[in-house]
Amino acid sequence: MRAPQNFTFAKSLAVAGLLAVAALMGLDAPAAKAQTSNQPAYIIGEATKVVNGHTIVVGGIPIRIEGVYTPMPGELFGHTARVYTEQVLEGRELRCELLGSDAQGQSIGRCITSEGELGALVVKAGAALDCPSQSGGRFASLESARARELITLGEECR
Repeated sequence: MRAPQNFTFAKSLAVAGLLAVAALMGLDAPAAKAQTSNQPAYIIGEATKVVNGHTIVVGGIPIRIEGVYTPMPGELFGHTARVYTEQVLEGRELRCELLGSDAQGQSIGRCITSEGELGALVVKAGAALDCPSQSGGRFASLESARARELITLGEECR
């Protein structure tokens, strides 16, 4: 028996139905879109944790913010970068498009808030530098002079 041509559409409708039922039941879980060959996965919700300046947890999934670099906790400016990222995120809902994973298997995501792209916001806040190997340099013009003095760009971004 051959699957109907609109099988992907039917599968999307089934997922949408399940999410609607979950919402009606009052389940407080972030929305997740089914991944198909031409539609990337995404997560919607608030960050429940800021691991470091460039890694957050949304819906239980650690996500490395695509296109930015911050020092790790314990390194010069690492704690401050994490605090800046927490301040940028405070009370904001995110829509994170999951783009893939890094060499360590961690999800990489492009997250958007009502204020704009999270990567741009943390760079503009002085918490991060542009990571040109991931961003193509799109955040470089937002870097602060202070961040350039305090943060040494990691090897993975050069």
